[in-house]
Amino acid sequence: AFYRPTFRPSLSRYKELAKRGVPLAFSFLLGLVLLEIDKIMLPHLLPSGVDPRGAVGLYQSTTVLAYKFEMIIIPFATAITPPLVAALDEGHEPFEGLLGRALRFSLILGLPVAVGTGFISLDIMDFIFGEEYHDASPILAVLVWFVPIQFLNRVLGASLAVHKREVWVAIAV
Repeated sequence: AFYRPTFRPSLSRYKELAKRGVPLAFSFLLGLVLLEIDKIMLPHLLPSGVDPRGAVGLYQSTTVLAYKFEMIIIPFATAITPPLVAALDEGHEPFEGLLGRALRFSLILGLPVAVGTGFISLDIMDFIFGEEYHDASPILAVLVWFVPIQFLNRVLGASLAVHKREVWVAIAV
């Protein structure tokens, strides 16, 4: 048997969804600003005589790589949301158990990425960008520790959304 979806417009439902979506939209926009503010501030933090374009270019090359790792966790954080909803319907204990397993899984994915990338950051930078970006490898080795933290953040954000705590998601950004 197949489920036949029906469309029933409901203005009150749309208002509720829009109300719940505003904090998420705000957190998304704030996240975009936070992802770029470092590149805006960096030239102002450099000592005189240092070419800001070169420094920002080195830094930008590492942020592009570090942020791409986030693509690993996004499908998982999206996929875990419906089971979290179902577990919450069963009670707090099933929800907490599933959330705990999801957080452990996030660390199992994120920590090896950070450790491995840290160890081979020089090889990664040389391979992808060439020897002129050799000096950016220490930046990548430090910046990649953002990955396990962001993996946890994605799963915790999904759990807050399940609890209808979208405002907390915005505050957490």
